[in-house]
Amino acid sequence: MEVKNITNEMKQCIISDHLSGIRLKDISEKYDILTPRIIRLLKNEGCFNPSTNRWTKSELEYLKNNYSCATWEEIEKNLPGRDRSNIFTKASNLGLSRIGVEFALYSEYEDNIIRQYYISHGAKYISENILKCRTEKSVNTRAKRIGATSKPFWSEREDKILIENYDKMPVNMILPLLPNRTSNYRSCKIIQYSKLLFKSIYK
Repeated sequence: MEVKNITNEMKQCIISDHLSGIRLKDISEKYDILTPRIIRLLKNEGCFNPSTNRWTKSELEYLKNNYSCATWEEIEKNLPGRDRSNIFTKASNLGLSRIGVEFALYSEYEDNIIRQYYISHGAKYISENILKCRTEKSVNTRAKRIGATSKPFWSEREDKILIENYDKMPVNMILPLLPNRTSNYRSCKIIQYSKLLFKSIYK
């Protein structure tokens, strides 16, 4: 029999279950509330997600109990229809991490994250804020392996800024004009240019 009143505490639990990926059918059975009523509640709260690929209660239970210790092969076998990227994203949303698996295979999603953030933010930031199941050491190793540690070549615009300002401004005023370069890298480029300038004057 369906309950007549939905308390604020129950409402928050329903919303939390829905956002964590539990299917509406499972939520309905858990709280003994008809599905249409749950949908109305979620819509009124502005958090209804009609996705048809939602995680079942049993899938979430398995993930919570096994994600930190099982191999990827075991996890994928027990979660058919879920690819590694999808599993990783759901685990991250649930605050789950993999203990002792820093050398497990990296997914395409993880490699893309490293390519996007490694140079600008560093391995520590990636490990602590995005790929929480990977250690800083592991991210550094992976970045080197996939070639994400090299900075892009200097553009003509950057070279022009350096050439036009090197003999007119002190180094500490030139550096802010090159925001996409780290201080050490910018300094090296300036030193390189100064050597070329010196050679051109005294050759």
